[in-house]
Amino acid sequence: MITDRIIDKKVKGILEKAGAQIGLRYNEETRSLLGVYNGYHISCAYINNVYDIKVSVRKDGQLPEAALCKSIKKSIREIWDVKVRDNVVIANPTGATTGRTIKAIVATIKGLTEAFRMNGFEDACEVCGQSHINLDSYYISGTISTLCEECYEKITQPTEQLEQPELLEQSTFEENNVKENVLFGIVGAFLGSLIGVACIIIISQLGYVASISGLVMSVCTVYGYSMLAKDFSFKGAIISLIMMIVMTYFADKASWCISIAKNSDLSFVDSFKNFKSILEFTKTEKDFSSDLSRVYLYEVFGNIPIILAFLGGHKKNTGSHKIQ
Repeated sequence: MITDRIIDKKVKGILEKAGAQIGLRYNEETRSLLGVYNGYHISCAYINNVYDIKVSVRKDGQLPEAALCKSIKKSIREIWDVKVRDNVVIANPTGATTGRTIKAIVATIKGLTEAFRMNGFEDACEVCGQSHINLDSYYISGTISTLCEECYEKITQPTEQLEQPELLEQSTFEENNVKENVLFGIVGAFLGSLIGVACIIIISQLGYVASISGLVMSVCTVYGYSMLAKDFSFKGAIISLIMMIVMTYFADKASWCISIAKNSDLSFVDSFKNFKSILEFTKTEKDFSSDLSRVYLYEVFGNIPIILAFLGGHKKNTGSHKIQ
């Protein structure tokens, strides 16, 4: 998927540059920043359109309290949120531009680990909460987890052999637990399709019916749904297809109405309201149908690989192994 590759390349560049400043490495397999900084195992990945910086810490077996998270957020201006979730602390750095994002990631990692050190928190296993000398980063069901070897072995045993089956549940990847928000997805598909509408109208007004307009409509609609829904299932594919069909018709109709308004005394609004009657009067129904059919045809060829790419990109990863 073209848009995915562009985003991945940008994220990789940001994480590589941030890692170079603090001695962390970019891992190609997990597409994240990994390593140990200031005595703590760190991971930083781009998940659901934000950078999640994860640290697993404990003090006397306890996770940081909300008051400490609030204090850290207040004291480090590059952080816009700090929370405890799924037995780890997750911090989200700010940054609207590439340079500011890199600076924010570095400042967040430095400030977060220093705050934990000053408050007596130790690097710890996400599952058992104990500080071990044998902590490592593991890839569990698609997520990066800081675990001791003993907990990793328990987690990766067949479920019936686990003494504590809930350990496997605790290590489930956040992204796999994100439920598809259909309502937000519809809004995203609509907003994305508006870009396609603009493309169809502009290209049509230039006197062309180009394949690029159908492709843009497909990419923007599907990407818009996926971005706001936080997932993309078969349901999302159907909704995106319906949105494309409706908005493509609207775009082509609007383009014709603009042309009618330019070449007659009718306004765009009047042309839009009386569009069917105008086509019948001018005997151009077949021309409009042919024009619309060509755009739909271009979309069909663009839709199939795009939707398959998005569906394939959201398959759940169930593998587990130590990250080298």
